[in-house]
Amino acid sequence: MPKRKPIKLPEEVTPLMKEIGQKVDSYRKTINPNYRNFAESNDINVMTLWRVQNGEDVKLSSFLMILKKIGVSPKEFFSTFDNR
Repeated sequence: MPKRKPIKLPEEVTPLMKEIGQKVDSYRKTINPNYRNFAESNDINVMTLWRVQNGEDVKLSSFLMILKKIGVSPKEFFSTFDNR
């Protein structure tokens, strides 16, 4: 299988994606400190979770599924972000 080619995000989006990833990582660690175990026990693709936590581009449906599994609504998740 060929390697997935990373999508080049615009420079102004990259810091926000990283911040989102760090926040997902923080929420996830309160449930399970090991991302691989968390992913496997919640039927989440391990690489998808890894990509989200590292600020990479993923499908919105995958991101929303991860939020559901960590027990936070999109509204709550984004409530601490300013209007960028």
